[in-house]
Amino acid sequence: MACNGTDLLLSVKDWHYRAEGNASFVIFNPTTRTILKLRKRCAPKESIFEVMADDLQPFQGFIETVIEPLLGTEYICLSAMIPVNQAFLERVAQYFEPQRPEKRLHKQVDISKKYALSLPDFCFLRYPHKMQSQGPTFCIELKPKRGFLPVSGHIPDDLAIKYSVCRYCLLQQYKVQQGIWEKRSHYCPLDLFSCDPSRMKYSLNMLLENPQNNLRIFKDGVAIYHVQEKSTPTEAEQGELVEHLRQYFEDDCVGEKKIPESPLQSSCVQSFLDVIIQALMSSSTKNGIKQRAHANRSMQGLQTCAESGYSSCYKDKYPTGVSMKPSDNCILRRLVAGQSLTVLEIDVILPLYQKVLQYIKLHPEHSEKYRLDFPYDEDFSSMDEETWRFLGNLKNGRTNGTLDVSGISIKDAVQLIREYLITRTLQDCSIMLAVQLVTQEKSSPLPCSVSLVQSPQGRRYLYSASVVDLDPKPSTKIPTYESLDRKIARGYVRRHQNGIVEPSVVTPGC
Repeated sequence: MACNGTDLLLSVKDWHYRAEGNASFVIFNPTTRTILKLRKRCAPKESIFEVMADDLQPFQGFIETVIEPLLGTEYICLSAMIPVNQAFLERVAQYFEPQRPEKRLHKQVDISKKYALSLPDFCFLRYPHKMQSQGPTFCIELKPKRGFLPVSGHIPDDLAIKYSVCRYCLLQQYKVQQGIWEKRSHYCPLDLFSCDPSRMKYSLNMLLENPQNNLRIFKDGVAIYHVQEKSTPTEAEQGELVEHLRQYFEDDCVGEKKIPESPLQSSCVQSFLDVIIQALMSSSTKNGIKQRAHANRSMQGLQTCAESGYSSCYKDKYPTGVSMKPSDNCILRRLVAGQSLTVLEIDVILPLYQKVLQYIKLHPEHSEKYRLDFPYDEDFSSMDEETWRFLGNLKNGRTNGTLDVSGISIKDAVQLIREYLITRTLQDCSIMLAVQLVTQEKSSPLPCSVSLVQSPQGRRYLYSASVVDLDPKPSTKIPTYESLDRKIARGYVRRHQNGIVEPSVVTPGC
């Protein structure tokens, strides 16, 4: 349900601020249930892709030709390009300035753009007509981050901590030290991506305790649970969430009702999380009946981050009535598969990047042919035997302590870098999961974009899942990625050697 040009004739006051990132500014219209994604002004050294004047076709093409084949059409909705004018953009920039977070104020809406991207508002279910349900639509937005530990066999010895502590947890401690967040979160992506209901329940509870920018909850498109700047939710804000959820999830508590230690342990909150867990582990419907394929056991729960606070005693503290097996096509499985498109870590990508830059410097006539950023001029997915041998040695740890990329052809180096940048996009995207209580027996088949889950106590919920925030990552960020990874890994080791522990919202352990 993308909006058309006439929607922009509405007053700016008909739009509401939703969110913004480094490159995009997002507003929504509650009447048309439409999202408008505006571009922000670029920094001087952004990639060629980001400074293209008014041409959003590359972005559209990236989603359609690169991301959609990896995640599937079930979770992707292509946007529409619509015209905007400078007067509208100026009014948007001025009207929403007071609502913007301080950390985003250094980049403004680009008022020179002639087009914006229009999308359905994924805070609502993805179907075109009213179904046999009533009451509000709740939506949880998750930014799950990278869901696995490295498998590449060539990480420098002084950065070997990356084999046992995931990037999110390493970065948490760095961000607290830098004052970006007041307290570290005990959420770990590996718990969420494990598809183990108990570990997932723990990870979602940790996000509720300290959402940072990894979780928001909406009710009919309006944010009802999120944090501003460095703070964590107050007990009053937690209580407000309980009141929003109580009527629609209260009857689904697992076990006997008891007085919770905190509002977030209320039965309605925990029931809401059980519904979310089921939706994350499910895929599509057929005539309203769930198709639940058995999980690939080689992927299920194999990895555990050393910083995860989860232990079996949390099964009693955060009990779950979910016992289903994940579908091989569930959103978590598809996303982590896309995230692991390449086994290469930044420690290998940087030398390849430097090799390509040096080659282009000597052969500028090949700059388009060996373009690192989308749109690609040529497809180099068919790699040389030498490259496959190199990748096999890395994966199996057979590098003899040295990293020699001289045998990798330029075309293969370009392809490996492209794949790495795709994984960075998928490691920084968001999942929008909307749910609505079914209050009547359905009399017609559900549309293919809508699925159904049933709570442990029998209540049924329509849900739809979408993956958003899929902007391509520029190749110019590669040196920054490498520098930050090195800094956070070394800083983590140094702080633990000195016995430094960052403040947190909850104390690990039961």
